[in-house]
Amino acid sequence: MTMNVKDLDQLNDVIEIPYSRGNTDFLEGKSIFLPRDLLSVIYQCVSKGGLTALFDREIICRLMMADKAKWQKGRLKLTLEFIPDEPPQDATPQDELSSIRNQNIE
Repeated sequence: MTMNVKDLDQLNDVIEIPYSRGNTDFLEGKSIFLPRDLLSVIYQCVSKGGLTALFDREIICRLMMADKAKWQKGRLKLTLEFIPDEPPQDATPQDELSSIRNQNIE
């Protein structure tokens, strides 16, 4: 099950990321975060040009949700997703050929 950060309680859930040289240097020595604080650290890293370092890997972590009684092991993966306002129109190969022909005629 994939969980989105918006599904987390920003003030009560806790994310722990154990130190891993090269993978977690952007955390500046910290390992436990509220979701909103982790987002702030990620924003600072991105604004300093560390975008590639964050999106290239999955980071091992644990999540403690306020309404659960135990840690859940997992990985943190950052993604950037484009969602078009309008769904793409499905053009058939015949439609594309007609369009090319019409351009050549004009």
